[in-house]
Amino acid sequence: MLKKKVAILLTLTTVLSMTACSMPKQTDKDEPEDDEVEEVDEEEISETQSEIYDTVGKIADALAACDCETLEKKCTEDGLKVLEENMPVIDVDTSSGEPLVDLVEHKLMVRNMIASTITYEIVDGSYKGALFGRSASVDVVFSYKDYESVVNSKDKFLGPGEFNTLLMDVENTVDFTYTLNFKKDGMAYILTNAGVLKEIYEYDDVDLDYFDGLFDMIESGYVTGTGYDAATDAFYDTNSIDLYVKLDGYAKDYVWDYKWAFVREDGWDWDYLKISDEIVDKYPTEISVTYTQDENLPSGHYLFFIYDLQSEEIYGYEFDVYNSAEG
Repeated sequence: MLKKKVAILLTLTTVLSMTACSMPKQTDKDEPEDDEVEEVDEEEISETQSEIYDTVGKIADALAACDCETLEKKCTEDGLKVLEENMPVIDVDTSSGEPLVDLVEHKLMVRNMIASTITYEIVDGSYKGALFGRSASVDVVFSYKDYESVVNSKDKFLGPGEFNTLLMDVENTVDFTYTLNFKKDGMAYILTNAGVLKEIYEYDDVDLDYFDGLFDMIESGYVTGTGYDAATDAFYDTNSIDLYVKLDGYAKDYVWDYKWAFVREDGWDWDYLKISDEIVDKYPTEISVTYTQDENLPSGHYLFFIYDLQSEEIYGYEFDVYNSAEG
């Protein structure tokens, strides 16, 4: 079977050398009509067959990329219209070429990710071409990754990006076989029944639940340490404070990437006494960080927080410190 990933086009170097074949000698019968079908031996690939296979590859590539512009050149208008109605197209910034991510719904992003896994195989011996090369057909198996195995694997996802990461690891595929019909249009072949391919975009059951970020998995937090008084929720004569953050059961499935900071209120501003280096915490069940200095902390209002480097969210705890030496 001729199998290729969609990003790879059929190489024509070897097959083009086989195209200098003479037409079969006619008998006393009338010359065949142009729409009479000639079955071609796979070992004797004609120039027309090579062009058809190349066109199939470009169509498959465009389907995976949701590339309407390319499909307009390869399909008849009526078939393309049916395809476009189901195609999960993400608009891009015309100046930068970057996706307009802020305007894209998660569902559309996920459908586009599934489409990007589309591959194809041409079925051996299925090519049929009319004499004189005005039309042809070939059976093609289109596949995409079995996304439902990912949908059913978790209750919630940390954004479409996590869905896509899991999807790339899926080996099973969903397969569809179609007979594609082509006709000669000028110097190229175009697909006349593109509408049958709409089924490969019919994956609407992707209304997934998402976390807003890792901090959605925080259940509670508190501070403690030497000199802590639970009744007043304040510290007295201390140089060390601990921050504990309790996480839910989802947190252990992720790698947390964060920093922490210990700050003191200074009028209308905050005085940063300490900002940690980046911390990579693999599959935590809780977060525990400690700030310590040589001398007791001066009296004041303090904030101890952690900072998610991905979502740029902060989670922390505010409290007061009293130093008796200050009177």
